[in-house]
Amino acid sequence: MTPERVQSDTLHFEVLDLTDAAHLCERLARRWIVHLAYERPLWIAKAVLRPRGGDLAVLLREVEAWTSERGLGELWFHLDGRVYLIRAKTPAAV
Repeated sequence: MTPERVQSDTLHFEVLDLTDAAHLCERLARRWIVHLAYERPLWIAKAVLRPRGGDLAVLLREVEAWTSERGLGELWFHLDGRVYLIRAKTPAAV
């Protein structure tokens, strides 16, 4: 990705494993248009935002929950020419 600012309605999630990437796409496809691409050495799960207010927050919460469920710890993603990190929630101590 170029360093210049790019406006986009598509998020690119970096996933190391094909099985995980396919699972993420399957889960997100219930609500969003998704595509899976291989960009060596990563699988990129691409999700297109819907034209609804708050859709970005809903998508990010869904991916955060998926990241936690898969035990991945964290997941990098790209939006608007910038790179962000989602960290999986850890269970609260009792």
